[in-house]
Amino acid sequence: MSSKLTSGDSNFFPNLVVAGGGAVEAAMSVYLKYLATTLGSREQLAIAELAESLLIIPKVLSVNAVPDTIAKLPSLKELYIWDCKDVESLPTFDESHSIRCLAIRGCPILEERCEKESGPEWYKIQHISSVKISDLV
Repeated sequence: MSSKLTSGDSNFFPNLVVAGGGAVEAAMSVYLKYLATTLGSREQLAIAELAESLLIIPKVLSVNAVPDTIAKLPSLKELYIWDCKDVESLPTFDESHSIRCLAIRGCPILEERCEKESGPEWYKIQHISSVKISDLV
C-alpha cells in the first residue's frame, strides 16, 4: 500500500498545516545560526552569512503579506504602524470592522498615501474614528 499524499487528499487531513510565508527559510536560518557557533572561523562566517541571507525571503514576504492579513483580525480595535519605511499600502477595513484607532508614524511612503481626503489610501481608512498620521490628527 502506498503512503503517497496527493493534493486531492487534503480533505482527509483537516488539521494539516503547510508552512508558508517564509517559515521554512526562517527555521533554516535559526538552525544555521546555531550550527555556525559550533564551527571554525571561516566556516562560521560563511554559514552565518547564509543564515542571514535566508531571512531575506520572509522579510520581503512579510512586507507584502502582513497588511492584508491585518484586516482579517475581527477583534482588532487599535493598530499602530511605526517605522515601516517600505510599507506602501493598507488593507481595506470595511465599515463593519471593529477597528477604532489607527496610528501611523515613521512610515514616509504610507503617511503620504494616507493623507486626509487626498491620499490614494485615504478611502480605506476614512471611516475609522481616530486616525493619527505622524503627529497629525
